Amino acid sequence: MKKLMLVSAILMLVLVIKTEAFTRHNGVDFNFFYSSLSPYGEWVEIDYDVYAWRPVGVRHHWRPYSDGRWVWTNHGWYWDSYEPFGWATFHYGRWYYDDYYGWMWLPDNEWGPAWVDWRYDDDYIGWSPLPPYAHFGIDFGIHFSVDWYAPVHYWNFVRYNHFCGHDVHTYIVADKYRNDIFKRTKYRNDYGYRDGRVINRGVDRDFVERRSGSRITERELVSTTRLRDNNGNRSRDNRVEVYRPSDDDVKRTRNIDKLEIRKSEKTINLDLRKVEKNRIVRPDNKTSERVIINKGNRNTETLKRNEEKKVNTERNIIRNEERTINKNNEVRIEKRNNSENRTINRSGNNETKSDSRNFDVNKSQNESRKIEKRSNEVNRNENRTIEKRSTEIKRNETRNVERSTNNSRSNNSNRDEKSRTRSR
Repeated sequence: MKKLMLVSAILMLVLVIKTEAFTRHNGVDFNFFYSSLSPYGEWVEIDYDVYAWRPVGVRHHWRPYSDGRWVWTNHGWYWDSYEPFGWATFHYGRWYYDDYYGWMWLPDNEWGPAWVDWRYDDDYIGWSPLPPYAHFGIDFGIHFSVDWYAPVHYWNFVRYNHFCGHDVHTYIVADKYRNDIFKRTKYRNDYGYRDGRVINRGVDRDFVERRSGSRITERELVSTTRLRDNNGNRSRDNRVEVYRPSDDDVKRTRNIDKLEIRKSEKTINLDLRKVEKNRIVRPDNKTSERVIINKGNRNTETLKRNEEKKVNTERNIIRNEERTINKNNEVRIEKRNNSENRTINRSGNNETKSDSRNFDVNKSQNESRKIEKRSNEVNRNENRTIEKRSTEIKRNETRNVERSTNNSRSNNSNRDEKSRTRSR
């Protein structure tokens, strides 16, 4: 019985040591990420002392979590990447898409089997990378600092029978079908924490087995400190080797002489105020020199200048706070003075109102006089016009009568003349 208890204790100790060995390497710093990822992309300073990495040389329409396979493990769904930078960018940090730079990765030192959201229905299962607004907590899982809904172009969808295949990227649905699938699928997010490790349960394994019609084997994640073995296709006897840098490897990168980082050419569409502070990873070596690449020209800036900028920024913040306080005090004093002035001037306001009424009455009377004067002038002009027109009409009538009389006399004279001629 004692031997059995001793064996059980040893097994438990070995299990605890294995768990600690797998979870202890969470202290990966910026310099290690920088040296490991620089050969596969470029670093961009998206804000003061805030850096993001973007892959270079990937295929057109590339998306995170596309070149690899899904494996069910004791950590839940694990993304087994085939890309040389996948050990870092798909198990640490967060992804976001910028309209100018494309997909960019923001570092973090919390390891997870895969930092993704899920969508599913009876025909398709889909996943998208979590944004920098997503925070993980032991008690609540994933929490978003903004009202976040991953856009359609963030998502990869496949049918269930291809979900755990080695060549899953060849079966990801085309962009023209993705929107319809997105609309009819349901959202899923199920993260947990057990025995010192993050668990990504995602869509239930039993459901995936039923829809795919095949059994899914659970595999064990085993740590390796040799990056050269991390080449994608590493399954051995139901085990998956996961690269986790050793403490010695991390220490060796803390004395980098120069960090070549590109200065962002435009504002990134990311609200850094809503990003968790410990996710904004800064260089750990305070004496190293950063080479900022700005539009092809390299301008060397030391961290001493950056520290001075930080001090100046803090001073400006303090000055702005003082100005705000003084301005608020001035507003309060002005409000108090205005209140006192209103109280003093109430009686004067009544007299002003009376004067205003008298002014309005006088103004109205003046307007009436002007209207009456104008009306009289119009009447006079109309009478003159009518009188003149009447005189002209009478003259014309008299002329017409005279003409008619003359014509009558002339006709009578002609008749008499004709009559006389006949009698002769």
